[in-house]
Amino acid sequence: MNWAAAYYDGVTARSRAVTIQVTDSGLLLALDDGTTRWWDASGLRIASRRPVVRLEHGVEAVVLRDASILAALPPTGARTAAYRATGFVLSLMAVLFLLYLKGLPALARAGAAAVPPSWEVALGEAIYKEMVAPESVCTDETGNAEIARLAAHLAAALPESPYEYRVAVIREPSFNAFALPGGALIVHSGLLEKTGSPEQLAGVLAHEMQHVELRHATRAVLRDASFRLLLTAVVTGGAEIPAAAKAVGSLGVLRYRRQDEEEADTAGLRLMEAARLDASAMIEIYRVMEQESFQPPKGFDPLLTHPNLPERIDRLTNLIRPDPVRERYETTAPWSRTARMCRE
Repeated sequence: MNWAAAYYDGVTARSRAVTIQVTDSGLLLALDDGTTRWWDASGLRIASRRPVVRLEHGVEAVVLRDASILAALPPTGARTAAYRATGFVLSLMAVLFLLYLKGLPALARAGAAAVPPSWEVALGEAIYKEMVAPESVCTDETGNAEIARLAAHLAAALPESPYEYRVAVIREPSFNAFALPGGALIVHSGLLEKTGSPEQLAGVLAHEMQHVELRHATRAVLRDASFRLLLTAVVTGGAEIPAAAKAVGSLGVLRYRRQDEEEADTAGLRLMEAARLDASAMIEIYRVMEQESFQPPKGFDPLLTHPNLPERIDRLTNLIRPDPVRERYETTAPWSRTARMCRE
């Protein structure tokens, strides 16, 4: 079957009548002056399908209204080219998903180990600016000084840490705290108000410090942000990469694996003991958290990225040394005032 079309040579704007014959390896074009042109299937492109069909080969093009030619194009020709990008995107998305599940955690571990602390600090500061609105930070000087002193007490018990820890308390009613790469620790006022002692807050800070020391925070950013950036680049052709990079500044990026949480729990408990603080206070604040949080029924543990709180409490209870050296931590102001510092 042959198709009548208009031929454009890509040099002039003038069209010429042409008859197209489709073969298994390409298109044979018979021009109105008796000459022929051969278009190899590997170079064919479908530029448009509606309202007219436009096929291109290099700078040349043919235009026709009979869309039945599309079904007749050779399998390795323009029909395949039309779907090549879609097929590539779908295939690459599948590969990226597998990489996210299997490869990116390993790459993130290796990448985090190679990242210098100065880079982590810069990354953490950039994420902090995206996540934390300046007006949400509690500015009570007495409370901030008390918490900074407590964090310094814990940090002094760390062996040769390259990080300088700083704590920001923000007005947020949820019971939460998290660490950013490089040593920034964020505590929600909803958590602080539930603490009954400085040791309970120290248990939270010790856990979050160990996420930094063990580079869990950096690894989480590298793992999840890398997947977002790669996937966005594939789907949008790179147009939305800046937006994907900005998405690093969201809590969703800082998702830790079960193993990360267990490591931070264990190391945090040991840090409490090294700082000669009452490590049982870490368990106490977890019990408060248990009352504040939804806990899934038994049997769902394998589906969780975090160990559930009863499991974490049991682990820590078994890990506490029977006769640790403890010293009473003295505050410069009543702790109840510090706990309510965002209301001052």
